[in-house]
Order: sequence, then structure tokens, then C-alpha cells
Amino acid sequence: MDHKEEQEMEIESLLSIYPEELTILTIENTDPENVDAGIAQLDARPQFTLKISSSEAAASTDNASEIIATLWKFIFPPEYPDVIPEMHLLDAGDLPPAVEEALVQVATSTAEQNVGMASVFTIMAAIQDELNGHLEACLEQLKNISERAKREEEEADRRKMEGTRVSVESFIAWKFRFDAERKKLKPKEAELVGSRRLTGRQMFEENANLDMSDAQFMEEGDEAADIDDREGAALDEEFDHELFEQELLNEDGDSD
Repeated sequence: MDHKEEQEMEIESLLSIYPEELTILTIENTDPENVDAGIAQLDARPQFTLKISSSEAAASTDNASEIIATLWKFIFPPEYPDVIPEMHLLDAGDLPPAVEEALVQVATSTAEQNVGMASVFTIMAAIQDELNGHLEACLEQLKNISERAKREEEEADRRKMEGTRVSVESFIAWKFRFDAERKKLKPKEAELVGSRRLTGRQMFEENANLDMSDAQFMEEGDEAADIDDREGAALDEEFDHELFEQELLNEDGDSD
């Protein structure tokens, strides 16, 4: 089997496994303004782009949507697979330059280790493992940051609940301030107490007012009693005792 047949069989196999991720590059689907992502004129070498992403298993359950995707371009030289394929990282997303460099190194070393056999699938697996490791490291770092922030928040809440711890030095300082405040307040308290004290004349006038109130209350009580007596006498005068007795006798006679 010649090199061309091996290349065609490998591309056909890759298309069956990655029908959505792999795109065969031709003159027709090449953007003239972006030849790096397409195929150059008169270049008959087999070329294709392949989207290589981290696996969903590398993401935690809470971050299942955290997927790192990269886009690679592969070119098969006429002597491939007896030489390594050309590989270009077209799009690394938001990956830092250090990670991009690590991915290229992994792809190159894997290709060199598999000279003489179809190697794109193996290269792709190695790149994916590198992406998974980077993603797991990022997620672990985010987890540590979140846990540290949570611990700091809990520690702050605990300090609020405990209040300020009292030491001998802090108590002495507080007692000194407390005594100083008390000394400032004592003259004001004495002034307030003195303002509430009654002079002898004020006490006499208050007692006299109380006596007058009691006398007035007694007089009002006597007047009310006199009114009740007069009203009772008036009722007795209006009541005809003889008429009342005559009515009683008449009632007895009727009953006989």
C-alpha cells in the first residue's frame, strides 16, 4: 500500500469517527483572506481541520458546560506516515500562551513517537488529555478559591459572634475610662438631685394645699348627705299613709 492510499484510508476513518469535528479543506471551501485555515492554490496535499476539545468527564458535575475547545489544521506530506504530519494550532480560545505551547509540544512529541503508522487519532487523544489536565487544574483552583472565601466569611462571622476577647490590659484600660466618665457625671447628678430638693417654705405650702384639698372634700361630702336627707323627707311628706292603709283594707274585704 502506497502513502497516498494510507492517507486516504486514515482520513476516511477519521471522518466516520468525527463527522462534525473534521472538515476536509479544498480550494472551494478556502477563504482567500485566511489561507492558513484553508488550502493554498496548487497544493495537492491532503489537508483538514479538526476540532479537539476537552472531555465532559474532565469537568465536575456542577461545571459540565466547562469545555475547552481548540481548532487544529493537519497536512499530510507525500511521505506520511513515514514522517510526521504538519500541525498548526489555529484557535486556542482563551488559553494562555504557556498552555498553547504545551499543546504543540505534546502534539509534536506524540507524532514523533508514532512515525510509520497512522497517528492523527493518537495525536488527538494526547492533545485532549493535555486539555483535560489543564481544565481539571483550573477547576481545582476555582474550588480552592471558593472554599477559602467561604472559610474567611465563616471566620469573620465567628469573630462577630464572639466579640472582643477581654485581657487584663484591655480591662484595666476600660476601667480607667469608665471611672473617668463617672467622675464627669457626678457633678451633674448632684445638680439634678439638688434641684429636686424642696425648701422649708415649699414643703409648708404643699402641706397646706393638701389640707385645703381634704377640707374641701369633707365639705362636699357633708353637702351631699344634707341633700339626701332633704329629698327623703320630701318623699315622706308626699306619701299619704292613710290612703295606703285604706287601700289595704279594701283589698282584704274583697278577698273575703
